[in-house]
Amino acid sequence: MITLSNRNAALVAVITFLFLFCTVLFITGGSNESDLEASYNNQWEEEKKEENKGFNINDSKDQHKILLFLVFDETKNFERRAVYRDYYRSMIPQKDVDMYFVIGKPDGDHKKLIEAEQDRFKDLFILKENDDQSDKKTLETLSKLPIRFGDRYDIVLKTYWESFVLLPSFVSYLSTLNKTRLYGGIKMGLGGGESMQLFNQDRAYFLSWDLVKWISTSDFAKKTISGYQDVNVGRWISNYGIDSKEWPDAPGYITPNEKMNHNTLLVFPVRDIKTWVELAGEAFQLGLIT
Repeated sequence: MITLSNRNAALVAVITFLFLFCTVLFITGGSNESDLEASYNNQWEEEKKEENKGFNINDSKDQHKILLFLVFDETKNFERRAVYRDYYRSMIPQKDVDMYFVIGKPDGDHKKLIEAEQDRFKDLFILKENDDQSDKKTLETLSKLPIRFGDRYDIVLKTYWESFVLLPSFVSYLSTLNKTRLYGGIKMGLGGGESMQLFNQDRAYFLSWDLVKWISTSDFAKKTISGYQDVNVGRWISNYGIDSKEWPDAPGYITPNEKMNHNTLLVFPVRDIKTWVELAGEAFQLGLIT
């Protein structure tokens, strides 16, 4: 069992290494910004060419897995990703789960830092849209997944950076569900009466791969992108023909003020690193992660 003190020391070490590594690259020039821009353009061009074949972002992860775990983050938050990465990588069952941080297209000084981070960890899913164009990020991400990964996964779990996920428990929960026509999370409504629009909140929701593939080619989804992106996902799924009564409500979602137990899947909102580390320590002490 890893102790909390050792855990904190590891987090500090990871954060320090990341910043020293990125700073050296930045000071010595790293790669030319135009080279990074060209790499993005080439990436999307290659994906377009390989659309019918499936683009493999990482050849070392070519086996079929249960879950693709996506954390939507802000491009500039290098320190936060260092902490999250250390936490999640220590608990991810590698045979079952792959994890990526979804970030907007970097600009300015962030380009070199993002390139260094990607070279080191290879776990960034970099979009063409920047962070300000949030209403398009979910559609762009879901549309690119089948191109990048083929049929490698059963389920996609989309979370936000404010979500502290008990990943082993979440994987166990998802393994009990159907692997097709699946869209679930915490259901909420927008509007009233018969016109109420139902969707799952952005703190964490999941989609089976057949729905991801449908969204990637859906004209309705491409036309329905204005407004809140996660509300639009609910609209897409309803248009596909899955009634909201079929959406499973995931149990075990709590706030940081509540105590975790063996039924906890997710804590939300967690907005600072200190609280994140404290929750990690509590989860270790309870045996929820090892």
